[in-house]
Amino acid sequence: MDIGINSNLWPEEVHRQEMPRILAEMAQAGFAGIEIGSHRVMDLYSPEVFLGMCAREGLQVSGIHTPIRRYDEGDLDYAKRAADYSQALETKFMLVSGREGTGKTQDEYQAIAEVLNQVGEICRERGLTYLYHNHWFEIVDDTAELQTLCDLTDPNLVSLCLDIGWVERANASVVTVTKEFLDRIAYFHLKDTKDEKFVSLGDGTVDLPGWLAAIQGKGEFYLTYERDEFLPTALESAQKSRNYLRSLGL
Repeated sequence: MDIGINSNLWPEEVHRQEMPRILAEMAQAGFAGIEIGSHRVMDLYSPEVFLGMCAREGLQVSGIHTPIRRYDEGDLDYAKRAADYSQALETKFMLVSGREGTGKTQDEYQAIAEVLNQVGEICRERGLTYLYHNHWFEIVDDTAELQTLCDLTDPNLVSLCLDIGWVERANASVVTVTKEFLDRIAYFHLKDTKDEKFVSLGDGTVDLPGWLAAIQGKGEFYLTYERDEFLPTALESAQKSRNYLRSLGL
């Protein structure tokens, strides 16, 4: 199975100065694709140059992750540029993470959902699947925020990237939440956590075997390993996590 890795294991200065090293280490660790934030690549490389760099290491582009603060007030120029960039990179996915924090009003949810639907249409026109990526705040209170956003968005325009590490951080059941939202999920962020710290896969408390059993035979999903922190030993964590996934048959 093709499995990607998010580049946020590597520090910002390495992104700016040593992108070929990041790509080489991802390939060395055994991953098939790179997911990367639009802010880390769009202003540094043309899509042709970045696609060539990936191809030299045998990597595909798993997805481009966009910051919603760049367009959640209705200025969709950034979203259009990111979607054009993603299309040129031959990826299938463009991701977005929501505004942090709980206590949003119904009007705020409506406004967010309207923008998500608009960007979802932009992505669909370019052959992309637009993915909403959760953190902890969508999962607390019995997944209230995530459910609200799903109710207010068009499932033909907005799918989910379920981040199972943040589900665990919100003290929810990874297996239960996966099953609850399975019809909207197209992509997973595989993440492990222990004592409020993110760790390599298999070193934490996330029920990864149970999660895997919950999705078996339920459809096609893209999987990406993410850790949400810079590490001086990024390659070591990448290798350890990929080896753990292999032990699960992935």
